Amino acid sequence: MKIIFILFSLLAFITSSAQVDTLVVREKRGFLFLSASNYMYDYDGRQNEIRLLGFHDFFFPADRNFDELDSLIVKPVLKDGLRVDFFEKRQAIKKEALEVFCSDTTGCYGFEKFYIIPVVVTYKQYKDFEPLICNRPVYELLVDNKHLLRFEYLSQAITISFIQENQVLTIGKGKVGIGRGK
Repeated sequence: MKIIFILFSLLAFITSSAQVDTLVVREKRGFLFLSASNYMYDYDGRQNEIRLLGFHDFFFPADRNFDELDSLIVKPVLKDGLRVDFFEKRQAIKKEALEVFCSDTTGCYGFEKFYIIPVVVTYKQYKDFEPLICNRPVYELLVDNKHLLRFEYLSQAITISFIQENQVLTIGKGKVGIGRGK
């Protein structure tokens, strides 16, 4: 009887002191920012050279529909970005995304282009313990040498469980900058 009481007490202690799950499952539409280089995908270790680790990918929830990506010029700030953890479909999504040429104005990005695509994602969100890029939660990129896009992100990360291109937010594939003439 004493052993059963000890086991029951131990089980109650373990249950009451266990960490509460911090994952939040959501489905949202928005923009997926894919960097030109990301060490989780683009580096195989075979090169005998020192390379930058790359840059994180981010998901920026959209609170409204953009008829096309060019309308980002009207609202040139993407807020509440979430760092995207590894997901298997990245290379296929990157091939479908719009390739945007840019220049880095904050000294954080370091690449001449990025990829962006409107998507609908189902994801698990959690506290991100990765260090901030350049010790600040923001980076800015100049597109077409005239449009400054500001990307603000949170200390949160997501694991994508489902992703699809948002057909409402079609952008058309191409190697152009945002703000091109109509």
